[in-house]
Amino acid sequence: GTLSGHFHSGRSCDIINVFTSELGIFAEMEQKATVPSSMGNTSNPLILFPKSYNGVLTVISCSFSIIGSFSLIAFYWLRKAPRTLSSIIVMCIALADFFTASGYLVITSWLLHSGLLGRNEHFDDVVGNHTSILSVCEGQSFVTTTSSMWSFWWTTILAFHLNLSFVWQKKEFSRRLLPLYCLLGWVTPLLITIPVLATGWLGLGCGTVSVTWCFIGYGPDDEIKDCTNQVYHILEAIAGKMWEIGAFFFISVLYIQIWCGVIKARKKTKKDISSSSNRNELNPLLAQQKKAAARSIIDWTALLIPVVFLFIRSWGTLRYFLSLDKSVTKDLLNPDLSNLADLLVTMQTIFDPSQGWTNAVIFLILSKKCISIFGSCLKLVKQFFVICCQELALACRSQEDFSANA
Repeated sequence: GTLSGHFHSGRSCDIINVFTSELGIFAEMEQKATVPSSMGNTSNPLILFPKSYNGVLTVISCSFSIIGSFSLIAFYWLRKAPRTLSSIIVMCIALADFFTASGYLVITSWLLHSGLLGRNEHFDDVVGNHTSILSVCEGQSFVTTTSSMWSFWWTTILAFHLNLSFVWQKKEFSRRLLPLYCLLGWVTPLLITIPVLATGWLGLGCGTVSVTWCFIGYGPDDEIKDCTNQVYHILEAIAGKMWEIGAFFFISVLYIQIWCGVIKARKKTKKDISSSSNRNELNPLLAQQKKAAARSIIDWTALLIPVVFLFIRSWGTLRYFLSLDKSVTKDLLNPDLSNLADLLVTMQTIFDPSQGWTNAVIFLILSKKCISIFGSCLKLVKQFFVICCQELALACRSQEDFSANA
């Protein structure tokens, strides 16, 4: 009756206005709830730190990479064989990977020690509670951004050198290009990262992109800290992703040419051996030597370089392309919203710092010398077990004979 009185007394318009205003407030609250704080607040964004186990995986991968890089440098530096240009380039790659893994290890260990991993905190709170994080992130970001580009450039230079040496048969010309290689491999990345550092764009950035280490920061503007800022993504491309994608493209093209040239050279050698054998102009020993030479034109492990490079770098590149879409950034790259995001973050934390130990596997453990050493060790182990089994069988037989005589 009271409600009816209100309607009849002309207050129905007031009730409708209150109801619609409450609906509007509810809709606004629902819209804010669907947008992460890091997207809605650009002055004090929410930093989404990855899980603690991602930090542990990063520390393990970095440790293996440091050991692998150091082993590669020591192996090529201490061995008595003359240093080829390929071995010098591999040492440069190992040195770059050593700095990358060391930088990632320092910042990840610092984040684990500070207890930030696995937590979501606003930028001002992180900086207020951990005053040294800005300087630590800035230094680590400069070192690892530069060293990552060193690695990209030198890996591409290695492919170019092998292409010149085996496809175009210009090994001496490639050796004369060493000063140019050093200029491109060492100086060019510094010319890219120093201006980015000077303008204040390296350091603490979006947790949805930077994983357990720092890369491109929020920038010099204290008022706007937006992960979806177009400048942010452009600088990510300039300071890393563009060179990473370009390196993979050139490496793939160069190695395809190398292997086409190797296959062609092997076919030509086999054809020459076959024609010489038909004319009885080649003895069997020389034929075997030529076949062995054809097989050793280039080490088969070189085929693994572009494959491994693509595999270990694809996870971060995939997350970068996904971050370009704002809707995907909100729905997928937030580790609290998607299992796929957790998977991508975990794979990136494992494999981004892993180039040091993967290169050690390719260039050291799978090298012919190491394989022959491993083969000799396995033969010794096999002989040891055979002798032990024979001695054990002899002892058992002697015991049986003694028991029978007793």
